[in-house]
Amino acid sequence: MWYIAGAIIFIGILIFIFWFINRQGSDHDELDQRYWSARWQKIQTLLQEKNDFAWRQAVIEADNIFDELLKHKGFGGSSLGERLKIAQGRYKELRAVWPAHILRNRLVHEVDTSINQHQAKKAVADFQVALRVLGLHIK
Repeated sequence: MWYIAGAIIFIGILIFIFWFINRQGSDHDELDQRYWSARWQKIQTLLQEKNDFAWRQAVIEADNIFDELLKHKGFGGSSLGERLKIAQGRYKELRAVWPAHILRNRLVHEVDTSINQHQAKKAVADFQVALRVLGLHIK
């Protein structure tokens, strides 16, 4: 009889542990929409400028936010490219953000790469779609 009581207590402890672990994981996924929206608003302001430097900065910052969100969501890897490859396994829609990320890399590593406002807006819009796929809904 005592072994039945012990088994029930043991099962109860296991259920509590699984509940606690799942609760912790959901807290990790909660997103502070105000924090992300404030950062995104700065990108929108940069896109309205009339110069190449601001447009570059908008694309670079959108890429940074995307990378930060991937890290926040727990995707590993030593670079955004690696995290993106991993995340694509779960979210196939993220494949569409590669051209925007490649543009960002060109802007950072190739000093003679030029960008116009249309290209910057397209890249930022692609990052915004990727952020939504990951659960971040910003305007």
